[in-house]
Amino acid sequence: MKVILKFEANLKKYLPENSENYEIKDGSTVADLMREFNLEESQVMLAFVGEETANLTTPLKNKQSVTLCPFICGG
Repeated sequence: MKVILKFEANLKKYLPENSENYEIKDGSTVADLMREFNLEESQVMLAFVGEETANLTTPLKNKQSVTLCPFICGG
């Protein structure tokens, strides 16, 4: 299946060129997707699947958008 990836802020460096049409195995979850990019749970503050807040076990469906947002630090 294919999903649309949106990585925000400093996570954008992990975004592949085919982010609008990213191939992932059927039955994959948010955690599976994060593992594909070697992203640790501590790097992601919020995840959205479609427009809904998601967690690590949220299943992904074909043509859904997946947005990952990092913790933001400032000073």
